[in-house]
Amino acid sequence: ETGAGPCVVRAGPLELQVVTDRTGPATVAIPPDDILVSAAPLRSSARNQFAGRVTRISEDARGGVTLRVDVGTELTVRITRAALEELGLTLGSPVVLTVKAMAVRVF
Repeated sequence: ETGAGPCVVRAGPLELQVVTDRTGPATVAIPPDDILVSAAPLRSSARNQFAGRVTRISEDARGGVTLRVDVGTELTVRITRAALEELGLTLGSPVVLTVKAMAVRVF
């Protein structure tokens, strides 16, 4: 079979829709810059949405903000300071993380 297609992989407690041609055990990674953070679910073409809570907020070396979000497992997300302020995020804030299937790395 040629080409990669969408499929579902389990990563801990998460089920992720991904695009890959791999079969069998694999490592899954989501780049922190490729995760959208919102206060409510987004209507979008993205295939993966997970509700969670902010567990850590820290400045990063590039002038942005790194969040740790518990969605059943902890994910690291990078956003701008402006986004942090616009969303009014604090420790414990409920958020929804959105990830496109194409953004999930499978190797």
